[in-house]
Amino acid sequence: MKKTGISCVSLKVEDKTSDLRALFLLIMMGMMSCLLNA
Repeated sequence: MKKTGISCVSLKVEDKTSDLRALFLLIMMGMMSCLLNA
Protein backbone atom coordinates (compact mmCIF):
# COMPACT_ATOMS: atom_id res chain seq x y z
CA MET A 1 0.00 0.00 0.00
CA LYS A 2 2.74 2.46 0.92
CA LYS A 3 4.64 1.83 -2.33
CA THR A 4 1.59 2.54 -4.50
CA GLY A 5 0.87 5.71 -2.51
CA ILE A 6 4.41 6.98 -3.00
CA SER A 7 4.30 6.20 -6.73
CA CYS A 8 0.96 8.02 -6.99
CA VAL A 9 2.42 11.13 -5.32
CA SER A 10 5.57 11.03 -7.49
CA LEU A 11 3.41 10.71 -10.61
CA LYS A 12 1.36 13.76 -9.59
CA VAL A 13 4.55 15.74 -8.94
CA GLU A 14 5.93 14.72 -12.35
CA ASP A 15 2.70 15.86 -14.02
CA LYS A 16 3.00 19.27 -12.31
CA THR A 17 6.65 19.72 -13.31
CA SER A 18 5.92 18.71 -16.91
CA ASP A 19 3.08 21.25 -17.04
CA LEU A 20 5.38 23.97 -15.68
CA ARG A 21 8.05 23.02 -18.20
CA ALA A 22 5.56 23.25 -21.08
CA LEU A 23 4.34 26.64 -19.84
CA PHE A 24 7.94 27.85 -19.50
CA LEU A 25 8.72 26.71 -23.06
CA LEU A 26 5.62 28.50 -24.38
CA ILE A 27 6.62 31.74 -22.63
CA MET A 28 10.21 31.47 -23.88
CA MET A 29 9.04 30.88 -27.46
CA GLY A 30 6.66 33.85 -27.20
CA MET A 31 9.43 36.13 -25.94
CA MET A 32 11.79 34.94 -28.67
CA SER A 33 9.21 35.62 -31.40
CA CYS A 34 8.60 39.09 -29.92
CA LEU A 35 12.34 39.84 -29.97
CA LEU A 36 12.65 38.60 -33.56
CA ASN A 37 9.68 40.68 -34.71
CA ALA A 38 10.89 43.85 -32.97
